Amino acid sequence: MSILDRIKFDGVGNNESWLVYKSNLENIAWGSQLIVGMGQEAIFIKGGKALDTFAPGTYTLQSGNLPLLRGLMSLPFGGQTPFSAEIIFINKTSNLGLKWGTNSPINVEDPKYGLLLGLRAFGQFGIKVIDTRLFVSQLIGTIQLDSGFNHNIIFQQFNSLINTKLKTMLMSFMSQEKISFLQIAEYYDQLSNNALNILKKDFENSGIELINFFIESISPPKDQYAKLRQYKEELALGERFYDKRRSFDVMEGLANSPMAGMAAGIYAAPIIGASLGQLPQHMNLNSNQTNNQTSQSNSSNASEVKCPFCQNIIESGSKFCRFCGKQIPQKKFCSACGKQLESDAQFCSGCGRKCD
Repeated sequence: MSILDRIKFDGVGNNESWLVYKSNLENIAWGSQLIVGMGQEAIFIKGGKALDTFAPGTYTLQSGNLPLLRGLMSLPFGGQTPFSAEIIFINKTSNLGLKWGTNSPINVEDPKYGLLLGLRAFGQFGIKVIDTRLFVSQLIGTIQLDSGFNHNIIFQQFNSLINTKLKTMLMSFMSQEKISFLQIAEYYDQLSNNALNILKKDFENSGIELINFFIESISPPKDQYAKLRQYKEELALGERFYDKRRSFDVMEGLANSPMAGMAAGIYAAPIIGASLGQLPQHMNLNSNQTNNQTSQSNSSNASEVKCPFCQNIIESGSKFCRFCGKQIPQKKFCSACGKQLESDAQFCSGCGRKCD
């Protein structure tokens, strides 16, 4: 006579997230007791097929309450011969706070600054198994399960799916919306919602409801981030970038020297004033210096123009706007007579010569 079993899963004691537990019993005697806890569902597997399921409760296993298994094995109704099958317990409660992260960098060209970045991303998501048979057939059917907990290997499958979809979505979003990485944090909510909508169908096809999805961080390596910030600064300052940077470097050196106090009054102010296009008002200037300053100020105004895109004042001859970052159209002149030409002109309207 077969020894009767008591088959149950008591859950995880340390509140760790779990999704799948496989019983170590495979030879089961009729009359054994199956106990399914609250928030669980038990399912019998035979020959790779998901068969009879049991909601929370206590059951005495008989051929009468395992109709699918009995039919597959051609067992007589009310038979007492021990049978072999796998019993898997599924967590039917919501699993929240699950972690996801990119396995490898997402190579994206920053659409605003043209630099290639290797972005990594991570966040959280929540799921709930809504169709146990579909879940077992579609997902667990492709994985070799061992007795005991199998949640880590299952979560790895989810992470692989998320990685595949997220890489495509992020590349497409940055390219179409012309969003620089330096602005990407402003769009975390929108990107999270986009990812949720894209991933929902794939999870549903495996019998799972994707409850939520959050992007918490998208970032490149530190060296790439520093390079991108430096390039942004260079574009913002325009052609005078290196002159201004040298002035700031001199000031930093003076601040760290023993003569910092004296140098600040004698040398620092003129450098700052020259860098910013103005001199401190408290300095004693004679009339010639004042006239020279006024002349320089007028000259400076004459060399300033409006950006055709954002209308902010920029330096004449700037290749990029320091406010909006867009490329400024450059003036074109005839090399023969000096007449200003339209940017797309093929011949000079003044002398008729072919443009260079």
